[in-house]
Amino acid sequence: YYCKMLIKRRLIDYFRKSSRSEVPIDTSVFENTLQYENNIDEQLDRTHQIRILKDVLMQFDISIGDLASNSPKHRDTREKLINTAKEVSIEKDIVNKLLRNNLLPIKEILLIADISRRMLEEWRKYIIALIIIFSDKRLDSIRDFIL
Repeated sequence: YYCKMLIKRRLIDYFRKSSRSEVPIDTSVFENTLQYENNIDEQLDRTHQIRILKDVLMQFDISIGDLASNSPKHRDTREKLINTAKEVSIEKDIVNKLLRNNLLPIKEILLIADISRRMLEEWRKYIIALIIIFSDKRLDSIRDFIL
């Protein structure tokens, strides 16, 4: 944040100084600065969302490292789990039960989704993370990244 403010102030000072001497200003510098600021804002937002996700996952004793090492490698498995998590995240009762008990309500999920118990148990951590991402409105850029 400090660097962003410092760069912005120096650019403003530079352009003010340049305008006194009536030197033509290249507008692409402004556009690049705005684009750079937007990229930094997006990065900060994503970083904040990752912190929120890490905090929620800690309640389930799940770390980001666990997700990285225990995520499905096959695309069809990943898509099936994502679709299941989407279906489950719509059901507020199941999401509330998950957050309240810190346990995946397997029986309720089996009634809603077309997935086997074995698959739910095998990918429990991954599914919990996906359900949290799809149900929490604060994690929108992470959700967009998954989709």
